[in-house]
Amino acid sequence: MPKLSPHVLAWSEAQQCYTLSTHGQLEYSFARTDEQAWQSWLHKQTSFSFQTQAGHVSIVKETRSRGTGYWYAYRSVGRHTIKRYLGRAVNVTLVHLQAVAQALTNDHFIPTPQETQREATSPLPLVSDQDAPPTKASRQKEFAPSRTEKSVRHTQPNLLLKRARMERGWSQQEVADLIGAPQAFMVNRWENGVVFPGPDYRKKLCALFQKDLKELGLIRQTATKSEIVDMPDTEEPTFDPAIPVYLSHQQKLIGRNTLLEEIKARLHDPIIHRVALQGLPGIGKTTLAAVLAIDPEIQERFAHGVLWAGLGPRPHLPSLFSRWSRLLGIKGGQSLTTSDAWSHLIRDTIGMKCMLLVIDDAWTIEDALACIVGGPACAYLLTTRFPEVAAHFAGHQIVQVPELGEAEGRALLIDYAPALQEMGEQELHPLIQAVGGLPLALKLVGLHVMLQSRHHQKRRLQATVTRLLQVTERLQLAQPQAGVERDTRLPIGTPLTLQAIIQMSEAVLTERETQALYALSVFPAKPHSFSEDAALAAIDADPDLLDRLVDAGFVEVNGDRYHLHQTIADYARSRRTDHQAEIRLVRYVARFIEQHQDQNMLLGQENQIIFAALELAHQWQEYELYLEMMLHLSSYLRANTPYDLAEQYFQQAYELASSKGDPRVRARIAHNLGLILREQANYPEAEAILRAGLALVPQDTPVKSALSSALGTVLAQQGHYAEAATYMDEAINVAERLDDPWLVHYYETRGILGLSQRDLPRAEHYLLKAYHLLAHQKEQRFAVNIVSNLGMLSIHKGDLTRASSYLQQAHSDAQALLLSDYRMSLDYHQGEIAYLRGAYTTARSLYAQALEQAATLNLQRWVFWCHLRISLVDCKMGHFEQAQAALQYASEHEGEKNRAFSLCQFLAAQGLVLLSQHHPGRARVLFQDALEQARQIQHQAFICEYLIQLAIAYQREGDIQAAHCHLEQGWTIAQKLNMPILRGEALLARGEHALLQAEHSQAREQFEELLSTIPHDFTELIAHAHAGLAAVAATQGLYGEARRQGQTARALFENMQHYQAQDICDFLHTVPQEI
Repeated sequence: MPKLSPHVLAWSEAQQCYTLSTHGQLEYSFARTDEQAWQSWLHKQTSFSFQTQAGHVSIVKETRSRGTGYWYAYRSVGRHTIKRYLGRAVNVTLVHLQAVAQALTNDHFIPTPQETQREATSPLPLVSDQDAPPTKASRQKEFAPSRTEKSVRHTQPNLLLKRARMERGWSQQEVADLIGAPQAFMVNRWENGVVFPGPDYRKKLCALFQKDLKELGLIRQTATKSEIVDMPDTEEPTFDPAIPVYLSHQQKLIGRNTLLEEIKARLHDPIIHRVALQGLPGIGKTTLAAVLAIDPEIQERFAHGVLWAGLGPRPHLPSLFSRWSRLLGIKGGQSLTTSDAWSHLIRDTIGMKCMLLVIDDAWTIEDALACIVGGPACAYLLTTRFPEVAAHFAGHQIVQVPELGEAEGRALLIDYAPALQEMGEQELHPLIQAVGGLPLALKLVGLHVMLQSRHHQKRRLQATVTRLLQVTERLQLAQPQAGVERDTRLPIGTPLTLQAIIQMSEAVLTERETQALYALSVFPAKPHSFSEDAALAAIDADPDLLDRLVDAGFVEVNGDRYHLHQTIADYARSRRTDHQAEIRLVRYVARFIEQHQDQNMLLGQENQIIFAALELAHQWQEYELYLEMMLHLSSYLRANTPYDLAEQYFQQAYELASSKGDPRVRARIAHNLGLILREQANYPEAEAILRAGLALVPQDTPVKSALSSALGTVLAQQGHYAEAATYMDEAINVAERLDDPWLVHYYETRGILGLSQRDLPRAEHYLLKAYHLLAHQKEQRFAVNIVSNLGMLSIHKGDLTRASSYLQQAHSDAQALLLSDYRMSLDYHQGEIAYLRGAYTTARSLYAQALEQAATLNLQRWVFWCHLRISLVDCKMGHFEQAQAALQYASEHEGEKNRAFSLCQFLAAQGLVLLSQHHPGRARVLFQDALEQARQIQHQAFICEYLIQLAIAYQREGDIQAAHCHLEQGWTIAQKLNMPILRGEALLARGEHALLQAEHSQAREQFEELLSTIPHDFTELIAHAHAGLAAVAATQGLYGEARRQGQTARALFENMQHYQAQDICDFLHTVPQEI
């Protein structure tokens, strides 16, 4: 048998061409018809290997007299070799080569080149469904088996299995897919008798074809004497005892099934020779490799066995090769002294055998490449913690071994320590997050908890889990090492700990690289990330040093973002001895915030680093930087951070500014803190902070305008509208004199005050001034609020179409600017439009979205309003228990509910729910309280609304005179306010009141005026008007009109899913048919 060539030719099913690799690296690709390029390469060579699915064939050129070269094919079978003549180079075409290799690997006769050209129609891996061509009598002598060939056991094709497949019209690929076989060639080999299916596949085949083993030819037959010609004993596959089989039993492979299947698929691919598993120390690479080494499918794929090389940081290769030589039955190798000599001997011995060589824990590419000692039929599985080694070894065939997810981590932890099952997910979450899903860490934690919980003491279990949240405890968790299960990388007697495993990797770093790693631990760990600029600032070095840490596997990179695993970060943090890196990070973040203070997307990307820098600045008393960062972050924090968290930072900043800061800085901090307290409905404290800030600043300064306007909004929220207007007007006057760019905001705020009072002309005046001034401003966040409030103005004016257009524009702008709080308020206002249109399902969904966002941001006043509006929607839909529950939730927000503006609406909502449930007396009491609150704040729109509702309650109680009195007062105010919704509600109530008084003409007039004046979007009022006209018609004996009007009302109520749809149905049943 000639020596193996480094060149391997094989058919690629994926690329539909022949690929030519040298030393495992792809060099050329040849189409089946690309003979010119093939011949050009062939004429320069003396040997190569041709790879088939059944094995390898060596192709060698032998030189005869006068330098003429002739090509031969060699095929090793057991201990014997078959040699066949191919001819000169011109005869060695790709098609002929394919047919000869097929014949050699399947024991068919060897065709001539001419027959090959006639008969060959598909590349070698594509096995035809036609039977193998019979031996031709005219060629029996020429192709009679040689003496060597007669010593080969003749395979018997499994015709029964093939017939079962053909009966169903399935291809070999379809059968493979149906039974979960990774490659179609496995089915080909079963049908040709080359390989016998394993037990699992035999069961699957029987189930697939619904036949028993005998019917499918899947019962092994004892060979008869006539079937064997001088066949020596079959060579047993090599099984390396160095494979750490104990890992496959000791370690739990929870969460790794998909990864295992991916690796197996790569190893089954005949084109792929090298696969690398790369990941952090303790991620489970060796365990995965050990499980694969003993996997039945892998052992079937590599029929001649598996060799294992455990390298580590300081491997002794001669000892490894000596052990492998003994396993391979090599004798006389004692005289060899170099690794090269050993590797050549082992390579020649392996020859054409199909083996898997596992190279575990390679630290250098030189050590890994030294283990490439197999033949062309072999494959290699490398494990390494170093990305550079993996890339050099396997190119693109790298499998990144990831951390376990939350669910898998919890399952693994409980598998080691079942007592943890008693603890809830929330209790275990911090512990799983602390180890970052690292299997070794989870194993050490699990084993420790198992030992501590063996006495079943809940107190002790809880104390153990709490203690393990400390970094030093986790890093020092130890697993004793002894015997065959000892980690050979550690000194004898040294227990296995996370710290010891990481220290081994750290040994490859220089002192400068080590300090850089420690410096990077200032960043929040994975899943958070950091930019290259931030990393370079922290380590105070050039990019080459950062690249070295990436190449060493300590730092992960994804695009332009870097990550540090939790355990690596914990270790590095525990080793860091100074805080210079922290100071460098604070200064970098301060510059970054100043440069990008208006770019919410960039700030959001660095959100965790920013908060870390704020904590570090406070910790190391960098108070000026802390206050500077807080001022530059103010808009971002208010728009994108939970308000309780933002309040903590601003309270801390306010205290610092009070004791150490400039009065102007303190005033600016007071402004931001006051706004945050306002949003949390903490109005008294917000007012006090803002007044204190005003006392710190001189007249005619931008800070004074900001504080005055903010104080005006807080006073307005408490119902002090006159004083609020004074402060707002003062802010406008100062801003106009200073040409302050925030003037547009102060106009808008004054317009909002008009909206709150339902003073629509004044609201429109200031909002339009803000809108026109906006064209000259660059502050886009102002646009969102102004356009949104123009939408609210349109709602009150009854133009819901325009309102919707405004709000959609604002919503689009808020999304683009990543303004979370604005997106929440916009969902709320869109809910208002849907509610007025009678689209209750949509309205409830929008309110629920707004509620979720408000709760996330801890915007307490918005949480109150969302619950309140949800209660009204539920009431309209007849879900009265849900409505009461929503009101209960709203009542828990005391800060908002207790201000007059909110309280009167809360009382009115309670009254409406009771009135809808036919409790007019209890509802009347609530409406009276709401009316009293509205009169205290002189809110004319609310006074009008509650007078109308009181009139309805009185009317249903039977107090007609009180009802008439309140109704006329409400009607007078409604006519002055020019708000369609209030005018419509008053007309409806007047019509129902007239109907009760049997004043049919008056009732009809009110209902018809309602229909003619109310905007078409106000569906509920329109439905009620039709219902009123139906009742008038029925009373007058106009039954046809009554039915028509009633049916219109019913359709509208049903479309809204309004609870009164059933009342209209009942009414229609009472209306006689017209004759």
